[in-house]
Amino acid sequence: MKRALKLLTTFLLVLAMVFSNVSIPLFSGDSGYRVMAAGEEPVKVDLSFVIDSTGSMSPYILNVKNNIIEFAEYLEEQGISLRISVVEYRDITIDGVGSTKVHKVDYSPWHSNTAQMIDTLSRIIVGGGGDLPETVIDGLGYLVDGKTMLWSTGAYKFAVVLTDANYKVNNTHGIADLNEVAQKLLEKNINTSVISFPSYKDTYEPLIKSTGGIFADINSSNFSQVLIELANKVIDITKKKKKAIYVLPGYMGSRLYGNNGNGDEIWVEPDKITADITSHFVPFGEKSKFIQNSDGTGIAVDVNIDKDKYGAQDTYKKLIDRLEEEFGGEDGKYDIVFFPYNWLGDLNVSVDRLENHIQSNGYENVIFVTHSTGGLLASAYIASSDENKRKVEKAVLIAAPLFGTYSALEPVELGKTSSLDDMLAENGVKNYLGVVYKLVYQWVKDVTKNSPTTYQLFPSSEYLQLMPQIYAKDMPNPVVNMDDYYKILNGSSNINPNLTNGNNRSHKYFRDTVLGGDVINAWTSKVVEAMQEVDTVLVGSGYGNMTPAIAVYEVKSNGKSSLKDIIYKMDGDGTVLKPSAFATKKKDQYILNYKDFENVSHTGLVFDESVLDYVCNHIKGTKRTMMRAFSAFSDKLGMSEFIKLNIESDKNVNITIEDESGEIVAYIKEVTETITFNGIEYPLTTMVEDGFDGEKFIHTPLSLADEGINSIIYMPNYGYKVRFTYGDQADEEVSLVCEVSTLDYDGYKTASATYIKDTTLDDGEILVLDATKEKVTEENVGNLAEEEVPVEIHNADWQLEESLNLSRIGETKQISILGSDADSVASKLSWSSSNTDVVTVSETGEVTAVGHGTAIIAATDGYKVSVCNVTVVLETTTISFDDVNIVVGERKLIRPIFDSDSVTERDITYEYNESAGIISIDEHGVILGLKEGSIVVKGIAPGGASDTFTVTVGSKETVAVNSVSIKESEVTVQVNGKVKVKAVIEPSDATDKSVTWHIDDDTVASIESDGLTCTIKGLQIGTTDLTVVTNDGGYNAKVKVNVVEKVTPTPKPTSKKSEGSSSGKVVKVTPEYTPTPSNTATPTFTPTPSPTPTPEIIDEDENIPAVGVGEHKSYIKGYTDNTFKPEKNITRAEAAVIFANLLEEGKNTGLESGISYLDIDKNHWAAGAIGLVSEKGLFKGYADGSFKPDQSITRAEFATVVYKFLQLTKGISLPEINADKFKFEDTKEHWANQFIEQLAVLGFVSGYSDGTFKPENNIKRAESVVLINRALKRGPLSEAPQVFSDVDKTHWAYYDIIEAAIDHKYTIDANGKEVLLTE
Repeated sequence: MKRALKLLTTFLLVLAMVFSNVSIPLFSGDSGYRVMAAGEEPVKVDLSFVIDSTGSMSPYILNVKNNIIEFAEYLEEQGISLRISVVEYRDITIDGVGSTKVHKVDYSPWHSNTAQMIDTLSRIIVGGGGDLPETVIDGLGYLVDGKTMLWSTGAYKFAVVLTDANYKVNNTHGIADLNEVAQKLLEKNINTSVISFPSYKDTYEPLIKSTGGIFADINSSNFSQVLIELANKVIDITKKKKKAIYVLPGYMGSRLYGNNGNGDEIWVEPDKITADITSHFVPFGEKSKFIQNSDGTGIAVDVNIDKDKYGAQDTYKKLIDRLEEEFGGEDGKYDIVFFPYNWLGDLNVSVDRLENHIQSNGYENVIFVTHSTGGLLASAYIASSDENKRKVEKAVLIAAPLFGTYSALEPVELGKTSSLDDMLAENGVKNYLGVVYKLVYQWVKDVTKNSPTTYQLFPSSEYLQLMPQIYAKDMPNPVVNMDDYYKILNGSSNINPNLTNGNNRSHKYFRDTVLGGDVINAWTSKVVEAMQEVDTVLVGSGYGNMTPAIAVYEVKSNGKSSLKDIIYKMDGDGTVLKPSAFATKKKDQYILNYKDFENVSHTGLVFDESVLDYVCNHIKGTKRTMMRAFSAFSDKLGMSEFIKLNIESDKNVNITIEDESGEIVAYIKEVTETITFNGIEYPLTTMVEDGFDGEKFIHTPLSLADEGINSIIYMPNYGYKVRFTYGDQADEEVSLVCEVSTLDYDGYKTASATYIKDTTLDDGEILVLDATKEKVTEENVGNLAEEEVPVEIHNADWQLEESLNLSRIGETKQISILGSDADSVASKLSWSSSNTDVVTVSETGEVTAVGHGTAIIAATDGYKVSVCNVTVVLETTTISFDDVNIVVGERKLIRPIFDSDSVTERDITYEYNESAGIISIDEHGVILGLKEGSIVVKGIAPGGASDTFTVTVGSKETVAVNSVSIKESEVTVQVNGKVKVKAVIEPSDATDKSVTWHIDDDTVASIESDGLTCTIKGLQIGTTDLTVVTNDGGYNAKVKVNVVEKVTPTPKPTSKKSEGSSSGKVVKVTPEYTPTPSNTATPTFTPTPSPTPTPEIIDEDENIPAVGVGEHKSYIKGYTDNTFKPEKNITRAEAAVIFANLLEEGKNTGLESGISYLDIDKNHWAAGAIGLVSEKGLFKGYADGSFKPDQSITRAEFATVVYKFLQLTKGISLPEINADKFKFEDTKEHWANQFIEQLAVLGFVSGYSDGTFKPENNIKRAESVVLINRALKRGPLSEAPQVFSDVDKTHWAYYDIIEAAIDHKYTIDANGKEVLLTE
């Protein structure tokens, strides 16, 4: 049962108050934070208390009430402007849905001062509840529903849950559980803390962990420290920079600590690793702390972000220091954050942690600089949501295995990689134990077998389609689809099927679900789509390092498989192959920008000065990314400089590699060592190696058997001798088979010679292979020992044609084999299709179209593999696009909608007005917003299907509302009369100016709102208040409304009018400002009634006499910010609306009468106007069928339309004018010279002071209304009031602009001037 009474120990101040009435300051002493300097702009913070108001909560609510002033003042001293809201909740299942309350002040949830907050807390009446948990999720739901809390876009957002109970899920918001509401809080950047009993810490952990909040003890004996901790959390976040550069390390690149990250460092501490390895294998030892459960969970080691500042071995110190120097520090724009992650755990978990870290630290924008596996982590973060993607300014991915790498398969299958060997050796592990098959290698296999991240790095489907895996059963077969790939991998005893394609931590889940499937297909892969929409560059080394490229498996009849060979290529950094690091779509096609630093190793890429220079310059934007085409064939020698030794022996033979002088440069030998564990000595006889540097010499053991060798050695093809020995006696039985192969550029065997020995010679020597005298070639590879052996030529000069198209289902074609060895190899090839639902392939390479789509056809002779892209062509008959809304600087991939998912011809051509400078579209269909505006884009598919869509580019920066005001503090309105008031938003360029209006007593007055304007109608005599509340921030303003009896106006003396005029009542007007659709300037094509006076009383029964009084309707309007922008260009759409307004015809004509344009659909804001003026012959489209509504109209074009309008409405004709008499020198040869000259003759245009007309200049808004007014003999409007903030009476076109922009009644004075009737 919940406590009825609790000790009042939550706040020291409350203790003092309750027991002694002594006031104790809660926040005192030196906080460690600086006090806000004079004149410094405060940081805005919105903080919402979500308070359990059940019966037992009374003392805790009282604590908040009595300490809120000190809390706010403490924050204000640190430069924080605090607003607080209060949400109280109980249990809606017992107390009803109304028991959850959002307390508001004048219709806003935000308390602007502590007095309001104290008043609200005083009005909370505790009660209800019971033994059951309470419904906190219902309270939190109001913080994230997007309509109730009205958070300020310019404020940091915090929430504090204050409760002494558990929770239940019941809520009115449709939220499934606490995790979901935590995610919603995270998405809205609401840092959430919980103050409760310690026993509930784990219960509320999702809220705290996800959003970066704190947990505090509600019953603390020193609760003052709790509020200080909460305040300091607020300060910490608000003092951080809003941008950060995140450095994400590679595999093995983070330090790992025991006790789930809370203990001592283990990786890489030599003594602790050695102890862990030893304990794992000796009798009665403990299982390694690095080993997880078979489902990929339960690891006992983890990262510690507070301790690990530069990664394992300080690998990333140089990079971080450089970034700190260039972009960090007090004067820099960015925090530099090293983000370690558990590289043995699950990347899905690491993505969640990364997201939470960015969110909880309040970073609005981040840049990723990643290495190796960190690139996959960044990619998964970007692809996980649009919110994440929009946060990323740039992504620099160094050596990222985007398509995976066989360097991840090696430790699982073999227990080693060259980089792992180097790291262990550098930390003394190798020197202590040797790289021993039975210990270190087996330990690595055991550790990685259950490591999700290791499997998630395995080669992907894109990798297989570029370089299929080879496996042998009855004959070699190429593997090009993932189902076969998983089947082969799962047949190996070293592989854990749970983590290949078994559970949600597997390779398949991460690739298909998290990264979005086949990355090579940019039409379906969400990760590549997301990476294209971020400023991404891939940095790597595409040549110069031997890199594992192809795995060769042997599959037995029972389905068991074993790794038999790994083919290395020189096209990589030693760990990641070039096509994976640079995201190759096809052999010579790249989706993302990349920069290639050849001959730099995988780890060396984060040390190399030229790489660091490039990274920093790219972040600065001072150096363009270089694009280089990739070709598998080049003038470089590649792997042809090496030979490959495949060695098998039934004994532990010693292998030494000597140079020309006889010095040993590398070796593998048997040694006996003694290791000690818990005081007991254990003798160990094993094989050790040294000198295999991963550059010139690579040793890959394929077996860890106690006795015998099964290994691959790569070494230079000249200058070295290989010696095999066993013991020191002759005639010892030993079986040694060593195949020596020469290689081509890609690492495929060109020739092989097999040396077989079965006994030792003198001093235990078995075989010596001598390549010190001449380079090993196809001709002499069999002459390296004393006895010559036969040579097998492998016919490596062949490849399949790169691509082949089939035009219809059922069609068959033969894939061509190219190269000098094509005829020799053709009968030896086995073939495979990646998708037999699209294409099947026969034993001879004949393909048959089964369905539309693309399939990869692969062929291998067991030594080499080659692929052909086969497409069964299908063109779309229709295509459509969604409109695109982006901001300046944002990238967005165009996503065409085809009539079938099987469409293969997807290379869309895009047409748009590039000269407008609003957007650019790259060759991959990625739009980049360049400046604000709207533009129509036409997409044309192969075959001719086309459609248009509109791209709207908005402002990049969100300008937050700071306040709202109403000019009048009090207004008076008659019963049944009306009055308008207008809200003014500050700043005037705020992004979201939407507001809601509230009337306190709707029996006294009713309201009709229209954006920032509200019309009040008096209903009965009385007084009430009208309040406006902004949707951005919940800022409010109030006006008092007095409703009075109807008053009969006193007649005024009649003033003398010009002939034909008479007196009458005329209303002073203020123009309405119509919002502009799609960021396009008004005017709006809608007949507008005369505006209502502001705020004068309207007498609805009094009519204005028509005699002697004229009336003009406005035909152009201003902007929502009360400006006219007289120097702004007018677009063709805006001009069409002006003339449609002047025609005063219906809105829905034109387009429905047969006039249509490719870039104007019925939903376009000016469609009706464009259709009307086109039908009337005032406008014409272009030859390509477009109207180009967003293109600025020139002075010549506008003059032509004016003339056609006069011709249509006034019946004027165009006389022949002698060119010698043209008024303007620059129009004599112009296509519109007759129209311009006629308007000049009529006195409607006068040109510039230099005697020119400048026909090709764009016409300005001010110029357009002057020309129209002259042509229609309207205005200038004398005695016109100032209407627009940017046009005062000193402006040359002031009276013409007002004439055009407001509806008004007028008279003509004695001088013939048009005069506004104002009274």
